[in-house]
Parts: sequence; C-alpha cells; structure tokens
Amino acid sequence: SLNISTSMVEPYNSVLASSEHIEYTDATIAFDNEALYDLITRKLDIQRPTYTNINRVIANVIGSETAPLRHNGPLTRTLDELQLNLISYPRLHFLQTSISPMLSYGNVYHESLTVSELTAATFDPDSYMLKISKRKDLYLANSLIYQGDVTLRDINAAIADLKRPKKMSINFENLQPDTFKISVISSPPPSIPGGDLNKFPRTACMIANSTSFGQVFKRMIRHSDKLWSKRAFAHWFIGEGMEEQDLSEARENLVCQYQDYKAINKEFKARQVDATQDKESTLK
Repeated sequence: SLNISTSMVEPYNSVLASSEHIEYTDATIAFDNEALYDLITRKLDIQRPTYTNINRVIANVIGSETAPLRHNGPLTRTLDELQLNLISYPRLHFLQTSISPMLSYGNVYHESLTVSELTAATFDPDSYMLKISKRKDLYLANSLIYQGDVTLRDINAAIADLKRPKKMSINFENLQPDTFKISVISSPPPSIPGGDLNKFPRTACMIANSTSFGQVFKRMIRHSDKLWSKRAFAHWFIGEGMEEQDLSEARENLVCQYQDYKAINKEFKARQVDATQDKESTLK
C-alpha cells in the first residue's frame, strides 16, 4: 500500500507470502490495505484511516462471510461447501470479497436499498477489498451471503438482472448451470461495538473467484521488481539465512499464477469471438 505501508520491504514480503499461499493453502480470501484505505476514505468519510479502522472493516466482512456457520437453515453452508463451490482449479484458489451497503454512522441515509441494488453494489469494483481496475475479467464462481429482510424471489430476480448482458458488463463462466452459491440468514446483521459501519436491516456479502486477481499478482511482481532489479533491501533477507534463489523462485511462482489467470481470460475471449461469428453466420 502506498498510503499506509510501514515497511520498505513490503513488496518482498507480499511476494514471499503469496508464493506460500499458492502452494500451501486450499482457499485464500485476500484483503488489500490500499483498497481498504480508499474504501474507508470514500465511503466512511474518514480522511486518515488507521489500522484500527481497517481491522474493523475486515471484522465486519469476515463476520458476514462466516455468518452461515453460526446459523441453521436450508440456505446456510460450511467452509467445505464454500471451497467446493468456489475453487474451480486447484491453484486458482484466491478469492475477492465485498460488502454492501458500506456507510458510516454519520451518513444520513433514510432509504433502504433493494436486494437488487445490494447485489449489484457487491459486484462494483469500487466496493472490492482489492485494488482492481474496471475491466471485463471473468468470474469463475461466486458466493452471495444475505442477512436480514430478504426473500429468495428478490434474490433470484437480482441475480437474473445482474446476468443481463448490458446491465453491468459482467462476464460469468458457464462451467456449471449456476455460478452462484446463495446463503440466506433471516436475522439482521449485528453491528460491531465501536465500529465505523452503520447498521442496516439487510446486507449482502460477495465472495468471488475471478481472473481479475491476476491484476493483483501482476502489481506485486512489478513493485518487487523495482527493488529486486537493484537488489535494494535484499540484504536484510539474505542476512537472515535466505538465499537469492528463494526470492527468485517466489517471484516465478507468482508469474506462473498470473499467466494462468491470463490464459483463462484469453480462452474466454476467444470463445466470445467464436460465438459472435457463429451468430453472425446464422443471421446471414
């Protein structure tokens, strides 16, 4: 993070930690300090967010993500089910998340958002907990957790609206009949004592497996390369017993991961071109 980093070796730490996550975790839900800093500044009107503010937001998100574990019902799930439904390929197990609404206590907000508006907001890149550009990447699988006053009818209508080609220009992979895993908790979402987020009668939380995560790996590689090209600050790691090869191998692991996401995007775009050509041929 350019705004809240406290260490000059953060790019190295990010590459080394992410390489370990690629190899030794089954699913990783990622948060980006830079994105969180920006979200809190824009949506919670806190001009200089601290780690306390960031941790409160993360606590709210994790509370929403794990809510189905604490409630019984036909539309709740376990962590195993989360992994089963979101991880399409073993290495592509990095997930992004968002919540809606996200407004401060001081924000005068009388109108309650509809389920459709809540759902659409969770897929807005401005709501992501990762710094991701607004481009047409591919969603491989998605999980939506609703809390509060929502009905299945409203949820189905919201998802159908989301899938309309010209609605938000979101690309969903068709590996399975439905790329959405839905969880519904009827009780309203609690608020964290002393927290920064306002309390609402209904909320939505999205967890997605998207090829846009490739942007995150590409950014980490670029930042670490600026230091590594001059071997800047590398002596701190080598002095602790790490070899240069360890840093190089971690970087290559991230490059391979980025290429995997890039390949899936390329394949999807090729299928789109073929589908368009087939449609045009049929019309002729």
